[in-house]
Amino acid sequence: MSFLHPDVSARFRTVLQYFLWFQLFYSVWQFIRTAKFFRLPYVLLSSLWHGLDSCYKVRKLVLMQDIPLDPVLPNTTSSEVMSCDDIDGFNCKLSFNIDPSEYMYVSDMIRARHMEMLCGEYFRATLQFGVDDDLLWPDGHLIRRLDFYQAMDHVSSGKGYAIEPDVACFFDYSSKQVLNQNFLRFVSIWPLILQAKHFDFWSVMLSIVIIFMDVFSFWANKAWKFVQYWLSRFVKWIISRFSNRDTRVFLHTFMSTISTRFDCSNFVTKEVSAKVMKIFPIVTNMRVNKRRIQNFHPVSSVWGPWKRHINELFLHDVRYEVHIQGNFLTGGDDSSVTVRGPGRAFVKEKGWTTQDMAYFYGVCQLCEAVSLAPVKTLDAHNGYCCSLQELVQGVKERKFVVCEFEKEEKLLIS
Repeated sequence: MSFLHPDVSARFRTVLQYFLWFQLFYSVWQFIRTAKFFRLPYVLLSSLWHGLDSCYKVRKLVLMQDIPLDPVLPNTTSSEVMSCDDIDGFNCKLSFNIDPSEYMYVSDMIRARHMEMLCGEYFRATLQFGVDDDLLWPDGHLIRRLDFYQAMDHVSSGKGYAIEPDVACFFDYSSKQVLNQNFLRFVSIWPLILQAKHFDFWSVMLSIVIIFMDVFSFWANKAWKFVQYWLSRFVKWIISRFSNRDTRVFLHTFMSTISTRFDCSNFVTKEVSAKVMKIFPIVTNMRVNKRRIQNFHPVSSVWGPWKRHINELFLHDVRYEVHIQGNFLTGGDDSSVTVRGPGRAFVKEKGWTTQDMAYFYGVCQLCEAVSLAPVKTLDAHNGYCCSLQELVQGVKERKFVVCEFEKEEKLLIS
């Protein structure tokens, strides 16, 4: 008897033989849950946890689609949306309390109006949100259910939707989330390796573990994401120990070829750091915890004389060049601005005016003051910054506001 070859009972070895049949049935089950015409039993069984609402019937739906959001504003007059005027005459909408929970959206005027309409009493009472319209037969659909916040995140990202008053369909309550495929490819080969080495017992045990992880993929993915998060945080911490910026840029760029989790989007310092902050710039069209927020402020524009062709800009002692081409002073369509950073980093945008340039310098001045690029995602106490390209491209739409916490908080910025 040994650890590699346990001396198990004859009855247990018989059970292991039958387990091979279980593996076959599991493969068939995988086919049933993914193949188009065969996954309906899976959908119906999984929806038993949510009642029989998944049965085939006519529904009133709001279908989220991968199309641009309609720029026409719905006629809404909710007092729960605050408007703040930018000093350049641009408006942004700060959408508060669209749902009586702890979250709110910081959004532009168009997206805020659409979200207001979709969360209104009529829509919440009579319509359901769905996505992934799959046509099973003529006029027979399979729609995957989407919860309220998933639908609002969809609209907040600038994607559109269609209101379908009468759709005959099955309603899929099951989770679309499957086990991380890269992880699955890595672990699935090990049972075969163990079996080739004549470790039949441990080969079967590992197969059982993998199958259970796939069946309970929600919790397996949570564990895998937890490992990914702390691994990426550890790698970023090691890279931050290097004082040379070029070294940090190289290491982050190299590691991001493995996974985007190792990337650092804070182009101002190009390092991951823990910062204690109360006021900092954020990108609009994001969800935040309203209990933490005291107020929002527009970004102030910074006016000043510019050279005819090239202007210098310093962020955290790093030099950036701003090249102006064309009929810039009159805001002609032939005008363009190119921002060049260290290395090969450059972004070119057309149609800028002097007001756009003043707003750009205002955002950059704020970034320099806090050593931080505008935050585009705020997840608990983790902030993820926008890139230089996203900053430049967001200037014309005035996509940045200043966020003020109720009190100073420590954030991990990357």
